[in-house]
Amino acid sequence: MIKILLCLICLVITFSSSATSASNVTSCLQACHLNVQNSEIVHLQYIRTINDGTTRVVYFDILNDAYYNVNATLYAWVRDNVGQPMFSLPIDYIAVSLNLPAAFIHYQPINFTESTLNCYRQSSFFCQEILVMSALVKVTRLNNRCNGTNCGSLCRRHFHLHHIGDRERDEYACCSEKSLEKEIDLVQCLQPNRLLPYISILTIFTIVLGVLLSFSTVIMISNRVIKYLGR
Repeated sequence: MIKILLCLICLVITFSSSATSASNVTSCLQACHLNVQNSEIVHLQYIRTINDGTTRVVYFDILNDAYYNVNATLYAWVRDNVGQPMFSLPIDYIAVSLNLPAAFIHYQPINFTESTLNCYRQSSFFCQEILVMSALVKVTRLNNRCNGTNCGSLCRRHFHLHHIGDRERDEYACCSEKSLEKEIDLVQCLQPNRLLPYISILTIFTIVLGVLLSFSTVIMISNRVIKYLGR
């Protein structure tokens, strides 16, 4: 009997929490919402990019990032399984690897407009996160099921500016499979989660491979220069 009561209490708490979250999201979007300028063109560019099988991550380069308070946050479409190791690379890795990940990473410029002037700035931090994610969900049509080849999710990576380079302190959040219903659960998409163990292993492998390729590239270029100067 006690177990049944405890289960009922848990169900009530869960339902109450979900209802509160949904209410908060609705309030945020009623007070303000963001639109992506030239959204149809942006969507077509995005589709063309993810149709390229080599694309692992598409970063959404939010213009005027200081105003939108995202200068320490990355938003991206991440391809299932193979994209997360690339998305979790240390921020100084690209410089070390001579920008080799650029072959698998693309950037999509995003320019927002507010429904009401300055409504974004007047929103709470929670609402600001919801507004950005909501706009990206719309422009990527995330609630449309993938066709089996271009499956991915919207992810968010937030850096703690006082601990730059400490990957363990970064916050990662992705829209899980369960949140991809007819109506995206934006709160669930923003819930921080730890990287799966295999992601860290693949990240280390990617870094080692990139450094080795970088050295090979440097040696090849050096040999060509020496050969040219020796003529």
